Amino acid sequence: MGSDLPRVRKQPAPLRSLIPARKLLQLNNRIVRALNFYSTASDRLKELAKSKHRPEQCEAKPWKLTSAMKSFEPSDRLLSLACHRTPFKEHHDPYRISSSALLYQATPRILRLAEPHKKEEGRAVKGPSRQDWNGPTRRIWELARPRVREDGIYRRTPFKVSERALRAKPSPRVLKLAEPRM
Repeated sequence: MGSDLPRVRKQPAPLRSLIPARKLLQLNNRIVRALNFYSTASDRLKELAKSKHRPEQCEAKPWKLTSAMKSFEPSDRLLSLACHRTPFKEHHDPYRISSSALLYQATPRILRLAEPHKKEEGRAVKGPSRQDWNGPTRRIWELARPRVREDGIYRRTPFKVSERALRAKPSPRVLKLAEPRM
């Protein structure tokens, strides 16, 4: 039976031996994706895929001095616009003190604010000193004691929903907010 059929000998693929199977599969997927994209692209996508061309600028011609340019005389308004906004000032001496600063008289408010802050010579910290402190008061002990729960430190059923929460009726606003967006 086997002698009638010609033997087909498998030849090793030159690329398969050089490229790992995973890389070959990735390469194949990229080619398929590229072909599918190119063949199914709409006219709009093709238009968007084109690079943006700037409009060709007309070449500027070198200007020539005309007779109108030679005889032009600027108006007063044009000359005033051509001047610098702030006139140039001569060198200013940084150590010169103005006469108004030399004649200045401080107001009583300024003089009062200029006085140094008077500190008590005894202590810098406010409140009772360590020697005067007799310990915490009864109120501090009350506040320091943890609140006692009816069912001990931990709730017996932490996941139980309270009766009041079960009987609650949502407002129309809450119902509106609970609806999914469409």
